[in-house]
Amino acid sequence: MRESRFWFLFFFAGLVLFVLLGYHIVFIHLLGDYELNIGFQSVAARSASSAYAVFYLLFLLFALYHGFYGLRTILLEVEALARHHRTVTGVLVVLGVGLFAYGTWALFAAMRIGATG
Repeated sequence: MRESRFWFLFFFAGLVLFVLLGYHIVFIHLLGDYELNIGFQSVAARSASSAYAVFYLLFLLFALYHGFYGLRTILLEVEALARHHRTVTGVLVVLGVGLFAYGTWALFAAMRIGATG
């Protein structure tokens, strides 16, 4: 039963990523002036926005969960690794949490840069 909840979260994360990535592509790359949208001033302004910070934090969280849970599923299909499922899971959780912490730090650093202009 526990594994099915993680599997459900995996699919839910994929759906959320689809929506968030669709929003990003439409509003950053397709609408408006692309060159202006990716320029430093525009990126800095978005980085200073709390709404975009939440957007990127959610994107990071769901992308890491979806990616690492998918990688775990693939790795546990390998017979030699399946016997060590706790170790594989533990290593991936530590990597995921570490990358989330690093991404969060980078996001707050970008917000500081964006706030100063």
